[in-house]
Amino acid sequence: MFKHTRLFSFAAKALLSLIVFSFVWSLIDPYYNQLLVGVANKLSLPYLSLVADGRDLYFQSSVAAPIMGIHGTAFHFGFILLLALFIATPGLRLLQRLKFVGIGLVVMFAVQLVILTMFAKLAQSNVASATPSILSLPVVLLSTIGFNLLPVLIWAGLCLRQGLIREFKSRATGSETRQSVNAT
Repeated sequence: MFKHTRLFSFAAKALLSLIVFSFVWSLIDPYYNQLLVGVANKLSLPYLSLVADGRDLYFQSSVAAPIMGIHGTAFHFGFILLLALFIATPGLRLLQRLKFVGIGLVVMFAVQLVILTMFAKLAQSNVASATPSILSLPVVLLSTIGFNLLPVLIWAGLCLRQGLIREFKSRATGSETRQSVNAT
């Protein structure tokens, strides 16, 4: 019964956090897109640029109309999920939460830049040839699935690591206590 209550509490906090952070992210999203565009255009191909249009992102060529669009809210959902998971996780101190959120956001920002660079190369290859690349769908599908799975992997990796360290320390302390009691 206790495990079900803790699981329900975690799920309720995560869901409530998702709702709150979705609203907050809708206010931040256009500014974050501008940051992403600024950094991505420095890393991207020379005659292909990333353009932010409100919440959406587009690759634009100097010779054609926008080539490929990315729905910004869907692309950034991982940030919201990551924040909600860390807020809902029981047993983390505030500094640990902030540290984990910082690590997670930096990793996700870097992965978003890698994905945007891949999309830029894909968009460039589609412009250069008359037919779209056969790799277009798998690259987009795998990167989208992978990026939405990434927050869960980051959360699980950091929290499991922390939980294993805490359990190891408590076992070590418990065994030392038992040894000192047995010695007396």
